[in-house]
Amino acid sequence: MKNILLFFKKIFKINKYLFKAIFLNLFIIIFLFAQPLKLKAEEYPRLANYYLKWSISEQEADQLAKWDFLILDIENQVNNPEIFSYLRKKNPKIKILTYVTSEEVTNSVWNKRQQYSKMRNKLYDGIQDSWFLKDSKNNNIAYWHYPDAWMLNMNTDWNGYLADFMNKEVMSSGLWDGVFYDVVFKKVSWVNNGDIDINSDGIKDDADTIDDYWQKGVIKLLKKTREEIGNEKIIFINGDSFDLYQPNINGHMFENFPTPWNGDGSWQENMKQYLEKTSKENLNQNIYILNVNTDNNKVTDKFREMRFGLSSALLGDGYFSFDFGDQDHSQLWWYDEYDIKLGNAKSSAYNLFDKGNGIIKPSVWRRDFSNGVSFVNSTDKEQKYSFYREEFEKINGTQDRRVNDGSKINYIKIASNDGVVLLKINTEIKNSSFKNGDFVRVFNSKGEQARNGFFSYNDNFSGGSQILISDIDNDKDFEILDNKKGVINVYKKGIKKTSFSPFGPLFKNEISFVVKDINNDGTNEIITAPAVGSPYIKIFSKDGKLLSPGWFAYDKNFRGGVSIAVEDINNDGNVEIITAPAVGTSYIKIFSKDGKLLNPGWFAYDKNFRGGVSIAVADLDNDGNKEIITAPASNGSSHIKIFSKDGKLIKQFFAFEKEFRNKIKVITDDINNDGKIEILISTESF
Repeated sequence: MKNILLFFKKIFKINKYLFKAIFLNLFIIIFLFAQPLKLKAEEYPRLANYYLKWSISEQEADQLAKWDFLILDIENQVNNPEIFSYLRKKNPKIKILTYVTSEEVTNSVWNKRQQYSKMRNKLYDGIQDSWFLKDSKNNNIAYWHYPDAWMLNMNTDWNGYLADFMNKEVMSSGLWDGVFYDVVFKKVSWVNNGDIDINSDGIKDDADTIDDYWQKGVIKLLKKTREEIGNEKIIFINGDSFDLYQPNINGHMFENFPTPWNGDGSWQENMKQYLEKTSKENLNQNIYILNVNTDNNKVTDKFREMRFGLSSALLGDGYFSFDFGDQDHSQLWWYDEYDIKLGNAKSSAYNLFDKGNGIIKPSVWRRDFSNGVSFVNSTDKEQKYSFYREEFEKINGTQDRRVNDGSKINYIKIASNDGVVLLKINTEIKNSSFKNGDFVRVFNSKGEQARNGFFSYNDNFSGGSQILISDIDNDKDFEILDNKKGVINVYKKGIKKTSFSPFGPLFKNEISFVVKDINNDGTNEIITAPAVGSPYIKIFSKDGKLLSPGWFAYDKNFRGGVSIAVEDINNDGNVEIITAPAVGTSYIKIFSKDGKLLNPGWFAYDKNFRGGVSIAVADLDNDGNKEIITAPASNGSSHIKIFSKDGKLIKQFFAFEKEFRNKIKVITDDINNDGKIEILISTESF
């Protein structure tokens, strides 16, 4: 063990005490996660919406596109077929299933009173009377809210007719990714007080006979549907979890989670099935949904119930759905937790109070992700837990501030049947240069502080170093670039790969530099300008080779230096270089990659202001258009402005007190891992 420690110490070149602590934590993690892992590449949380309105407006579709997985009513196929392409354009990864009940229909008189029930009428018109489920007196049987919602007998040709209808009339439209069969029972002998004639001989049958015939009929429906629509389409069910149904389906919904018909209906019984099923592949998909609701209560602020369901779903690889209840599935409710991008799963679920024991039971359970962690307390008491050598940050939300107040914590206190999602404290800025050790405040596009401030620091570099972290060679690993007295060094896993002086050996000052694929060749380049001195732009390869002779962004006699940003700000497929004087005036210019001036420019601040401008470019509101963000580089307070590409002022705010006069720099990055770009304002600490 000693030799191994020395070996790793030599590789990582770190302090031996720090290394021992890291090694101990790695050992603990390996011990905790000894059970086999099935790590998914998808982002979490994975969200589903069970949305059964018969017609959907474009405004509703705008909201629905935010979910990953949709279950929409079959009537939308004829009532608004254009919505499907609209949804997929808004969210190319979305999956959309068509909803239909597997074992009942409403009669044609009721349907024809409805303006939008064309698909149900077409389905009903092909049904034979002998297919309806009858009692011993040959009466139709209904069990749902509506007395004319008559049940079909799975022990008839209804199952083949339904499968054929779904293929020829529904899936052939090309609008759907699969079928969602609702109310797929394992047993029906409880219906109508057991008075069921399952084999149509005019005699009430016993419970075992009823359920046996029913199960065989459901299996025929699922098998026939699979044969009809093929293996590439999804077959999804809602109802009982039954092993004999699994071979021909891709998953099922746990409606009203914890679902009362799973075992004893407890959280642990539901989770046993959920975690078992999300650890197995079913055909080419692996889709399970935990559907939690407000028990048909019209309030939207049942945050505790929502968190309990979401954090339970996050223990496995399924989807989470939250809505009103079984009397109305048509909600567009969105919660703070939905905006958080947890990234990939980094562990399976584990019990904090019984480490190493994979038995599902009431406790505090945890799962780790790239950007955060999720906890669920499934006990009947409040639970507390202190982290060992860990610190997290709560979501900075707008809804339940008692839980999501943005504070940094090293312990949790969770109410019974509640959960919480915490963020790893991210202090590493990517794809923009920063001064090592500078203090950073984080703002959203509205100018509101989006999280606690932090010190941007990389232990491998001294305080005050100018650093840029980016995947410069597109190999999924980040390189670190730093500027030391006019020399840019490129490091890969601690090893210096490239070193060059963009402006010659005599230049010893700060450099404004950006990494971007400027030639659309799949390889990133390094775009540079002196932050002090001549306003000369130069472009280098990732290996430090000069690619263009360069050009002056301002008068060649100007000596204030340049701040640069590089983005496709015109949405023309080519990146542009946006410049601002680092000192002296505040005039913004936009150039092509070859130095052609594309915009007459504008003053970001008063034309007499001489403090210079720090500049950044990003799509702050995810509307497909990028904005230009500016900050006075020095002696100009902390007046942040957001402009359109044409110089139109969109928003402005102060990052610090109005009297603030220190040097500041504007940076953009998704520092909160929520899929939204934040505005980072740093001020020098060195």
